[in-house]
Amino acid sequence: MPGGPDGARPPGGRGKTTVWVAIGAALAVTAAAAVTVVLVSGGDKKTDAQDTTTPPATATSPASPTADPTPTATGTQEPGATGGDDPRGPQGSTDVSPVVPGWQAVKRQERNSVFDVPPDWTVGSESMTVGFADDSGKVQVAVGAPAYYKETACKVGDNDVADAGSGTKGGAGASSLQAAAENEARAWAKWAFQEKGKGTVSKPLNSKAFHNAYGITGWQAQATMTSVPKTEKCASDGIAYTVAWLDPAQAKPTPVVWVLWARQGVPDQITQAVIDRIKSSIRPMSK
Repeated sequence: MPGGPDGARPPGGRGKTTVWVAIGAALAVTAAAAVTVVLVSGGDKKTDAQDTTTPPATATSPASPTADPTPTATGTQEPGATGGDDPRGPQGSTDVSPVVPGWQAVKRQERNSVFDVPPDWTVGSESMTVGFADDSGKVQVAVGAPAYYKETACKVGDNDVADAGSGTKGGAGASSLQAAAENEARAWAKWAFQEKGKGTVSKPLNSKAFHNAYGITGWQAQATMTSVPKTEKCASDGIAYTVAWLDPAQAKPTPVVWVLWARQGVPDQITQAVIDRIKSSIRPMSK
C-alpha cells in the first residue's frame, strides 16, 4: 500500500475502502488492488469527532439498551472536529514518555490522550487520521494518531494488511459513555473486517465500567465480526475493543474513545495480555 504523509500507513486491503485524513490534503489515490486509499480533509473528519450511532448490519442481535453510567457523556462537539487534527508534535511520540517500560507512547493532543504500545508496533503521525469507508466512499469509522501491530502481516498485490491497529477519536453526540463504547466497538468490528457487506457482528461484549491507575474512568466494550467470507487470502474474522471516558481538561468535559481493532485466527494474533496492558496505559496528557 502506498505510504502517506509522514510515512503513516493505514491497515486494510481486503476488498474494502480504507481512508486516510491528512492536514491540508485533498488528493485521491487509487491503490493497485481493490482498496481505494483516499486523502481527504474537512467534512470527513466529523467521523473522527463524533459517536458512530448507526448499528452495523447483519448483527446477531441488536445492541442492548444503554443506561447512563457515571459520568455521563455530554455530547458536546469537540474542538477541531471539522478543521483537522492539531499538527503539533513530531511523528511518533518522542516528547512523551511511556509508562510501560520499553514500550512506545502514542499521543494525540487534540484528544488529550496517550497510550503505550509494544516496541515492535509502528507508531504513525499524530496528524494522520485513518479509517474505513463503505463501497460508495463514505467514511464510516475513523481514528487519529494511529499505531499498528505487524502492519505488513498480509499482502494483497501492493497492499499491506496489519494484524491490528489502534487510535483515539471523539464521541460527540453519544447519549452516554456506555453508548459510545458499545457503538464504536460494533461499528469498528463491522467496517474493519466486513467483506462486501458480509459477516456477522456480535452484540456488545464485556461491556462494563472501566477504571485504570491513571485516572481514566469510563466504560469499556468489545464486539466481534465472524463468518467473514474468505474471498481473498487476507480476509479474516476480527474483533474491536473500546474504552470511552470524559476529557478532564475541558471546561465542559467531552467524550474520548480509544479503539483497537485486530484480526482473529491469524498467525501471531495479538494476545489478550497485550491488549489489556495497552488499555491499562491509557491516560490524559493533562488533567
